[in-house]
Formats: sequence, structure tokens, C-alpha cells
Amino acid sequence: MAAGRGSEFKRLRRCGSDFKPLRKCVESRNWSELPIGLLLEILDRLILIDDYLIFGTVCASWRFALAEDKKRSYSKSSPLPLLLIPPDDYEQDFNLDGKTNRKRKREIRSLYSVSNKNICNFKVNLPHNKYCRGSSFGWLVTMQRRHDRGDENYKLYIQLYNPFISDRRNTLNLPRLDNIVQNDGDIQQRPFLYIRKAALSSDPLLFVQPKRNDFVVMAIVSKFCKLVFFKSGNKAWIPLEWDRKDWIPPELDRNEWGFFEDVIYSNKTQQFYALLDTGVVIAIDFNNNERGRVTTPNLKQITPPPPTQPGLGWYKKYLVETSTGELWQVLKEFFYTNGDSTMFQVFKFDHIGVNWIRMHNIGDNIFFLGENASTYHSASDFPECKPNCIYYTQDLCLDQRSAYRYGLHETGIFNLEDETIQPHYDTTSRSIFPNPIWIEPTLQRFR
Repeated sequence: MAAGRGSEFKRLRRCGSDFKPLRKCVESRNWSELPIGLLLEILDRLILIDDYLIFGTVCASWRFALAEDKKRSYSKSSPLPLLLIPPDDYEQDFNLDGKTNRKRKREIRSLYSVSNKNICNFKVNLPHNKYCRGSSFGWLVTMQRRHDRGDENYKLYIQLYNPFISDRRNTLNLPRLDNIVQNDGDIQQRPFLYIRKAALSSDPLLFVQPKRNDFVVMAIVSKFCKLVFFKSGNKAWIPLEWDRKDWIPPELDRNEWGFFEDVIYSNKTQQFYALLDTGVVIAIDFNNNERGRVTTPNLKQITPPPPTQPGLGWYKKYLVETSTGELWQVLKEFFYTNGDSTMFQVFKFDHIGVNWIRMHNIGDNIFFLGENASTYHSASDFPECKPNCIYYTQDLCLDQRSAYRYGLHETGIFNLEDETIQPHYDTTSRSIFPNPIWIEPTLQRFR
């Protein structure tokens, strides 16, 4: 069997380098004789999980190509994230009747590949009134406000949505935040600001077996920027209290939660890391909990604040963890005085000295920052991308009003060496809203 497959591989590979055999198998429509090189090219362009899996059911030679692709994939790093962007401007989109299709435009978004520098031939069916408040493992954390019948107040509906899955598994409904919202007073004026950011501990589809309730969603919510979490199998969100000792504003009680700016999940320590506005990092450990039980995780401060240099702008902070467990903190500073501009400060945590070290060069690394769970990649794996750069998105524009105020100029590529900024893509023909967000592709290769 192994020898047969080996000879088949060689025969199909030779077919890919010879036009006549390729033309013959296409004209005869004997799809089992398509060259292995062409089949691998087809696999490179698949987006949906369903298509990827169905590919291997066609015939033996296609299953063999799928196995070869898996071997090839294991030797590669994870694919670059795609940028979920607004569609073209309404005024520039016409249907066959010559009329603008504005209603449809409010239901779709596009995907942009920073490596290929083009818009992918793939539309994401996601209404614009569903705000993306996080992105992890190919899943978007969406929030939608709407009225229930007979109720004048808004309710916040939370979902996990994976655009790379075509069937009903692509959406998971999470509990509403009613029990959390009722402690925060009136949120009716700006409800889209309620969830600031959310991150997942793992891919929910990996835990669909019976008696597996392992994935967790951690979110920063409310004007106080406090932490809440949802554990699969639970029926409600649970707040986390952190008694702040690093810095207490005078208008808040000592036991007030709040003022977290970012949250990520550490694959190395199997913990969430939450970043306070002072730059202090808190570790959130669920490992001591019994599976399926609703218990409070352990919270522990693991870093001091970094030695930041005060500026004239407004700061936004991010956490990034590399595959080796290195912990980085990035400060994005906005200036809205003499022309809008953005600057970055980068710090690397020294686990031995237990302090942050200011870095002016991140070497071969690439950081992807925004409303997604921050990710990192090596530029040597993606020569079409720029090393020592931060690929970032605007995460201030939560509604159309602020989007038109700030625009998409706060989305770009920051080069740490010369402190220059280049755009990801041409934004002149794109809608300003909704906000772009990075999303990790699932079982596909945009390289």
C-alpha cells in the first residue's frame, strides 16, 4: 500500500510538470488524476472547515493530497491573521439594476490578507449592528443590543461566531450580561461601549464531547473596566474582584474592581493575563478548579508597572505573549493636537529581575494588536511581511459617530526602527464603520 501511494505521488507530481497529461486528465474529467501540485494549490485556497474536510472524501488521490498537506502544515508556523474590514462605500456598490444595495452592505464584511496584499474572495455574513468585541482562535465575540418585546430597555446579546464554518456550529449563544449590567446603573445611552474586550482560553469546537466544560471567555466590561468570565456549561457570567493595591483613584472605593485594559490567554501557563491601566499584570488561574464546577479562580499580581515615559497623548495598552513564553507590553500613544499621530513604546518582561525592560527593537517579531487577542509571528516565516513592526488597528471607533471623528488613519503598520507608519490597505474606497479587527483563519493558508 505504501509503495503504491509512493508511486502514485511520483506519477501525479510528474503530471503537474507536464502540460499534456494535465490537459488529458482535465478533458477526460478524471478528477482522480489531477496532479498533486494542483491539489495542494486548491487546498491552499480553502477557507471553510467544511470544504477542507469534504476535500478528503472525493477519492483516494485527493485523500492522499490532504495527508500531504497536513504534513506540510505541521512544519509551518500558524497562518497570519486576516483583517476583517468594512465593505466598499455604499455609494460605490451597485447591483445589476444600477441601484445601490445598502441593506445588503450592512450585513457583510470583507477579509484582507496582509501577506498577499489583497481582498480575499470571501464575504463574512455579519450585520454591522453586531459589534466585534474580541477575536480568538478564529472566533469573534459579538455583542448586539436590542429590545425585547414589551421592554423599553436594551438587552445585550452575546455570541461567539466563526465565519470559517458554514453550518450552525459557527454560532454559539452565550448568556446575556443582565446580572452584571444591573449593578452598573443605566447603560442605555452608549450600550455599545459596555464590553471593552474579550478573549477565549481555547477553541470551543475542541470541547464538544460530553462532560467537557473547559473553555472560558474572559471579558473587560462597563465604564469601570472590570473583569467578568463565562465558563462553558454555566448559565451566567461571573464577576471577578481584584483589590487594587498598585494605584487607587480617590473617587473609587478600595475594593472597587476595575480599570483593566487588556486580557490574553497564556498557552504556556494555561492562565489568563489581565493588564491594568498602570501596566501591572494579573494572572488568573483556573487550573485548581474542578471540571464543570463554578468556582472563583485565583488572582495574583505577577509584574510591577513598566517605567513608562509620560507623553502628551492618550495611552492604550496591550499584552503579547510569544510561543516561548516571553511577555511583552505595548503602549500605543495617540496625539490629537498638532495633527493626528501614533507612537509606540515596547517593554519586555524580565522574569529573573522581575521588571520591565524598554525595548527599541523587537527583532524578527511582528505584533498584531487591536480588539483581537494580541498575537505575534516571526517575519522569517512570512518574508512578505515587515520585521520589527507592529500591525495595529483602530480600537476607539465603537460607533459611527466616533468612526467619522477618528477615521481609519489609526490603522496601519508601525516600524519601530524609523518610527514610520504605512497603511495596511487602501481605505479611500472603504466604509469607515464597522471597526477592522484581526481574526485568525481556521484550517486555511493565507500566506
